[in-house]
Amino acid sequence: MPDSIQPEARQILDTLAFTPFEECLPLSREFDTIPTRVGLYAFRHSSEGLLYKCGFT
Repeated sequence: MPDSIQPEARQILDTLAFTPFEECLPLSREFDTIPTRVGLYAFRHSSEGLLYKCGFT
């Protein structure tokens, strides 16, 4: 990874890893609670931590 993007990548990873679970959006089986706008989304389990992350461009 080029040095120029490492700080941004670290900031994104820290945000995903350290956002309190209570501040996350709920997830339904239909995935209809995920925003339709472009962004980076991560799925967290309340006790298992970060499960999956995906980026939509």
